[in-house]
Amino acid sequence: MTAAKMIDPATIVARCHTIEELSTVKARAEKQGLQAVVNACVAKMVEHSDVPSYITPTDPNDPLLPKFTEAVRALEAISGTAKSRTWPMLERRSATENIARLVLKTNASTGFEETIKYGIAHLSFEQIVLDHPELFDAKVLEAALQRLNSLE
Repeated sequence: MTAAKMIDPATIVARCHTIEELSTVKARAEKQGLQAVVNACVAKMVEHSDVPSYITPTDPNDPLLPKFTEAVRALEAISGTAKSRTWPMLERRSATENIARLVLKTNASTGFEETIKYGIAHLSFEQIVLDHPELFDAKVLEAALQRLNSLE
């Protein structure tokens, strides 16, 4: 077995103490094709999920605000860029309303595809809908289910 095959992603990520260190390790792992290390870096980056201080959510008590925030932070960790068009959505509509609107779009978003690629499908808005069916109508539930089933 080669050294590359024996890499323990958890050990590598545990050595990182800042987002910058995680970003550097993630970039190197991507270049080397070490997807497990990339996924571990993304997971660690997501642990610190807060709404940016410059955003005032329409509904700070929305039960899905923490999930929305975690999902967007994950996408930022994956892409390495701020989701400057996504965060302001919270100033216009609640997190739950935004999730529904995004899931109902005809085509899967880049964010959805990235959550699948990086092994964090549980953070996709589609999965969040299915995890909280009591908060969405049948149309949204069906759209989420169809998109997730399209992966099979």
